[in-house]
Amino acid sequence: MSCFFFTSQGLLEATSRPLSFNIVIPEWRHPPTRGAVMLDESKFLQSHALLPARDHVYRTGKQHLITCTRQASFAASFGTEVYFLQNEAGKQKWPITPAKLNALRKAFSWSH
Repeated sequence: MSCFFFTSQGLLEATSRPLSFNIVIPEWRHPPTRGAVMLDESKFLQSHALLPARDHVYRTGKQHLITCTRQASFAASFGTEVYFLQNEAGKQKWPITPAKLNALRKAFSWSH
């Protein structure tokens, strides 16, 4: 995570072209992971979404082998955090809006 963090920070700082990273990590806050702390403190953090445990689902990596869509999904037993890191040009080109955050939550939900 540290390697990604420092690489992404350097890239976001080095270009004036639009750049955006979306990072999905488990919500492990007791104690917080070093990666989560670094993301929380990033000057490029534009938005952050928390998907509570059991309120969202994941797809198995074997979904292409499973005939029943319901079996390909499982409820997350822990929360998930989604971070949006963007430079100024990225923020202008791909603004993180409440509607987009709601669409993200819906995409992770059972009803999707």
